[in-house]
Amino acid sequence: MGDEKGANTAYIERSSSYDGKRASSGKYKTFFRKNWWKLLIGFLAAKLIIILCLVYVGFPNIAQDQVNKSSLEVKSITLTNPTQNSVHIQQDVVLHSSSIFTPTLDGFKASLFLENTEPDIEPFAYLSLPQVHSSKATPININQTMKIIDLDQFSQFNTLIMNSETVRVAFRGHTALHLGGLPSTQVQYNEVLELKGLNNLAGFDIPTFHLVNNKDGGPNMIGKAYIPNTSLMTLEMVRDACNFQPTLKPD
Repeated sequence: MGDEKGANTAYIERSSSYDGKRASSGKYKTFFRKNWWKLLIGFLAAKLIIILCLVYVGFPNIAQDQVNKSSLEVKSITLTNPTQNSVHIQQDVVLHSSSIFTPTLDGFKASLFLENTEPDIEPFAYLSLPQVHSSKATPININQTMKIIDLDQFSQFNTLIMNSETVRVAFRGHTALHLGGLPSTQVQYNEVLELKGLNNLAGFDIPTFHLVNNKDGGPNMIGKAYIPNTSLMTLEMVRDACNFQPTLKPD
């Protein structure tokens, strides 16, 4: 009899436990059946918030970070047709990027200034940069007449180019970055380039020269001069009173 009572008691306990679980499961099913649309809306809203955060917060930050990590390599600079307020510039550079993305940057106007004028920069000119579709190494060609907007700063730039081994010149601007179907985002471009200068024309030499008797009033000295140029710049100088207008080309 004792064993039968114990078995009945165990059966009743298991039955009660099963009924409780079934009742609880039924409550969940009833709740889900009545409120499934609310749960779905909540899930979609949370997913939308995450996507919007990635697109409008994460993507701009990632884009700016990739722009900051990119670099420019100057291949050549040619300055010709100098006037009192302008000079023609032709520049070949390569944009290097380690990013896995290949965005497109709109063309933009960049201010040129000496790095030592930061933080209150004093641009001496503006360059119009073309649209660029970025890759690991993207060639960029700049060919335009550059207007000088601050003659004092431009004179300092020329002095540094002539007297220094290296010159640090910066350019800054902002533009729109496009990547696939994502909304475009604004990025700041702030690059500092270290250019090789002429270093006081170290190595300048006049190997030969001789005087001539020119009765017509023309040049009375003929010779050869060696003007070294270890920079990447080709410079056309202003013609002087002696009708002397050299062009310095890289060695």
